[in-house]
Amino acid sequence: MRHKQPPLILLIFLLIFELSHAQYCVSNRFDANYFSMSQIDSVTVQYGANYNWQDAAIQNLFMDVYFPKTSADPLAKRPLIVMIHAGGFYLGSRRQFRYHCRELAKRGFVAATIDYRIGWDVGLGKHYDTIPTSITAGYPFNCLGDRTSSIKALYRALQDQKAAIRFLVHNADSIVKIDTTQIYVAGSSAGGVSSLGLQYLTQNTFDTSYPTMHLKDSLGLLETASNTLTDSFSLAGMFSMWGAVPDTSLITIDNVIPTLLMHCTGDSLVPCATNNYYSCSNYELAQGSCEISKRLKTLNENYEYNYFDAPPPNDGCHDVYTYDYHIERFSKFIKRQFCNDNRQITVENQVVIADNVLSDGHLNPLDTYKTYVYPNPTKTNLNVLSDTPVYSMKIYNLQGKTIKTIFIDNKTAQIKISDLSAGVYIVKVTLINGSTLNRKIIIE
Repeated sequence: MRHKQPPLILLIFLLIFELSHAQYCVSNRFDANYFSMSQIDSVTVQYGANYNWQDAAIQNLFMDVYFPKTSADPLAKRPLIVMIHAGGFYLGSRRQFRYHCRELAKRGFVAATIDYRIGWDVGLGKHYDTIPTSITAGYPFNCLGDRTSSIKALYRALQDQKAAIRFLVHNADSIVKIDTTQIYVAGSSAGGVSSLGLQYLTQNTFDTSYPTMHLKDSLGLLETASNTLTDSFSLAGMFSMWGAVPDTSLITIDNVIPTLLMHCTGDSLVPCATNNYYSCSNYELAQGSCEISKRLKTLNENYEYNYFDAPPPNDGCHDVYTYDYHIERFSKFIKRQFCNDNRQITVENQVVIADNVLSDGHLNPLDTYKTYVYPNPTKTNLNVLSDTPVYSMKIYNLQGKTIKTIFIDNKTAQIKISDLSAGVYIVKVTLINGSTLNRKIIIE
């Protein structure tokens, strides 16, 4: 069944809203190194504090923030990436992602790696932090931990992570010049679970899923803990490595956002498909990237799914990609968003096996006919390529005025646009069968 095209005035409104992306669609920046290491600065700040998991003492919470020096950066504000470390919610440190942050800052982002409270009853008592890491590192695999304690660990982690982002938003102008409309989160394992949780696990989710735990009474509200700041924020996208959600039905058309996923199909720690964490029946059931990617495809959302194909159980492939591969894929994923080049991409063992173009962030009915308008941005010519003959193409300005009409009657065409002023336009393509497609283009 064909979806109806939205009215042109609505498309214009949506495209104006997207113009914050356009300023970041610049050559070489974000998807490649733009600054040298000498042009990068960093600061360590405390963003909050709260009781640790044993409720024995207040834990101060810090973050390391990396960013291009303002003296070297022509942009007044920069997109933000918040990195959330791994460790099963009982191990780990923000130091894990300092390399990522430095490299992302060299590409032009502001990047922060954050503390969050870790710790839960894995079967070694409340003070397992005194036990050598060689013992504790693998202990949850023994399935002797307490399920309730693990849920509280996730809840505390999300409280802190939200507090960290509130802090960065509150200080967006005074510390590192952040564009608060362009906030991304990224994390691996526990950090991947957290990244997804920041978007899809709400106070109501916890209250209705675990009513007998009384989490907000014992630990405080999800949105207001660990500091007193009240700044709101929304996420522009995320990068989840070996992450999962309780149920992909929590991802809806109303809350879905662009997502880059990485996973190993044989991961027995955080399942790629549907299983319990650590493959322990007494731990929470989860659905990982194998299922999340299907959900994103169903909802026609912009995503990239990188998977390493290995048979289960395969604990060794829980973290199979290099740090440089993380940075390369994530930065290019975000850059495509900035340039309105939205896609659904599947990568198997680092080889692209599917790459489907999206329109304005969502699949357009014309994509069925494989109709492309490129390059975007462009300076002199605009190409049209379709496996169904194109009847015409119209170019509108953002006020809805028709600037140019071209009758094509062919599957391919090259349109001269060098006579148009630099700016943002809307292209409407009409196929010979009456189907239409709207695209935003940027003329440099």
